[in-house]
This record gives sequence, C-alpha cells and structure tokens, in this order.
Amino acid sequence: MNSDRDDLKRLIQHVTSLLHSQHIRERFDDPVDRAASEFGASALLSQPRRSREFLQVLGEFVMHLYRQVPVLAQELSPSQAQQEVVGLLEDAYSGCNGNGYEDAFRHALDYGYAAACSVITEAMKARYRREYIHWVLLTHIEYLDSQTKIDLISCLLENWNGTPPESLGHCSIREMAPKCATLVLLQAQCLEDLDRMLGVTPHSAAYHG
Repeated sequence: MNSDRDDLKRLIQHVTSLLHSQHIRERFDDPVDRAASEFGASALLSQPRRSREFLQVLGEFVMHLYRQVPVLAQELSPSQAQQEVVGLLEDAYSGCNGNGYEDAFRHALDYGYAAACSVITEAMKARYRREYIHWVLLTHIEYLDSQTKIDLISCLLENWNGTPPESLGHCSIREMAPKCATLVLLQAQCLEDLDRMLGVTPHSAAYHG
C-alpha cells in the first residue's frame, strides 16, 4: 500500500472519529446539559404570567447557555437571545402546527418554565449536531477534487467495516464520487452500530477536533 493510500485511510479514520456520537456528546451535549442544570431551578418551576415575561426568562436561559458552553462561548444581547428562543422553539415544534412559540407558552402555563427550557436544550443540541456534521464533511471531504474522492471511495470500500449497503454494488466508484461525504457518514454510522453490538466504548482520548 502506498503512502497516498495510507493518507486516505487516516483521513477516513479521523473523519469517522469526529462524527462519532460519543465525541459529539462530550464536545457539546454534555456541556449544554450541565449548563442547563445550573440555571436557576426556582425560576424554572414557576409559571409565566404573560408572554413577554416568558420570552424574557427564556432569553436569559439561552444567554446563560451561550456563556457557559465552551464551544459557543459568546455573549448574546437580550434581543439576540430572544430571537434564538423563538427560532429554537419553532424548530422543535416543526411539523406540528407551526406555532412552536405559542405552544411552548401554553405548556409553560401548566408545567412551568422547565418544560420550555428542556425543549430549547434538546433543540439546540439537535441543531448543533446537524451543523457540526455538515461542517466536518464540508471541511474534510467536500472540498476534495474529483479524483481524490474516487480514490477515497475505493479505499473506503476496500476497508469497509461491516457490510456495505447492497445498493452500492449497482454503482461504479466514479458514479459514487458526488456522494463521497454521504458514504463516509454512512461508514461512521456503521462503525457505531458495530461498536454497540460488540459492547465497545471508544475512549474519548481517541477523538480530536
């Protein structure tokens, strides 16, 4: 195996490690959960009296997350935080009735701010995962030239861990090149499934980025 092939194997291993859910959880999910748990518990148990107060408290919650989570580490203005609240609640209720903010307010009237903060926390983590995966693939795979993508797919299929999808057998490597990033992501997911079946817990020290 030549050095170029070794480089491609190392690239695949590096990208799949960056995409592993444990790496993402340690990098973002766990810090977000910790920050959310440190926000004033007494305030979360109370019910809002009006929509304006609801938005203000949730804005303070989002500002707190942005200050405390290392990968965010920025100071939002109250208006920026409140815009973020509305966006996250609408994302979280997407596919329901399109009134995420109003639905969250109604739930808070019954269950307090904690319910809305929980929804915001999960929506923020889900959005970060999407953005992070897109960033990893864009910066490590998508920018490669066509020939390198072809070589990478060839290397990927030769060293595939697990059983490659049957549909791949109907395409030439050249035809797969535009979907190179998708194939790398698929292999990362297959590796996670294999880890779970074998009871393997990857050590966090193996991950970088």
